Amino acid sequence: MQNRIKKLREQKHITQTVLAVEVGCSQNVISKIENGKCDPKSSVLAEIADYFDVSVDYLLGRTKNKYLYEAYLGNREKLELYREYVNGYAQLSKESRNMVDALVHHLEELEKNKMEKQKEKRM
Repeated sequence: MQNRIKKLREQKHITQTVLAVEVGCSQNVISKIENGKCDPKSSVLAEIADYFDVSVDYLLGRTKNKYLYEAYLGNREKLELYREYVNGYAQLSKESRNMVDALVHHLEELEKNKMEKQKEKRM
């Protein structure tokens, strides 16, 4: 995390003091975060993420996607498919939607039972 914060700060050509003022903490806190000597409070972490317009997950190293829209673009095809399903569903009659709902519920139950059986086999 500390490397990402320092890199973002350096890319913006700002000092630790400037960042500290912007996010509402001391320069000493920013220094300790960047040197790995302390973890920031969640409120400070959120302020840093907002200041650099990145996700908290990116700062924490939980994703390589710096910006939230990058994660969205990675799922673009899947989202397009979901949109097609939703639009198709919306065009069905109420009776047909009820049938689809019942079928989906039935398939969910089958999958759940399948997973439970696989779990039992492993034990």
